[in-house]
Amino acid sequence: MNFLGKQNANMYQMLNLVVETGSVFPRNYQNGQLFFRTDEDALYLRQSTSWKNIMSAPLTLIITANSRFKVDGITLTLYGTSFTSSGLLPGDSIASTTITSTGAAAGAPIGIYPIVISDAVGIGLEKYIIIYINGDLTVF
Repeated sequence: MNFLGKQNANMYQMLNLVVETGSVFPRNYQNGQLFFRTDEDALYLRQSTSWKNIMSAPLTLIITANSRFKVDGITLTLYGTSFTSSGLLPGDSIASTTITSTGAAAGAPIGIYPIVISDAVGIGLEKYIIIYINGDLTVF
């Protein structure tokens, strides 16, 4: 559906509203007019005197395993807190992750191994699409 939305006294903007199967079209509008506003991440519908978020862009969280070095013949312990992140909103946090590498064992030959990061645990993470970026473990 297309709606002509008034931005200010002299400007109108065409809004495209996609109503998916199972969605409920709002009925509490006045004089047949729907009022929308947008920001960077969401589309809002004015209901009465308040705004209701009707469509939010998913948040992206990037978690990157820290790269490490170790000497051949020594076991390296990888901790679930050895990472960096970007994209967290205030109040959200990452307590730990699962971090593994086949190069961490004492018997791993000299070479470069992936440090695989996954399974983040924390507060507020359910609202993110999480992208995991592996690090490198260099055995020398």
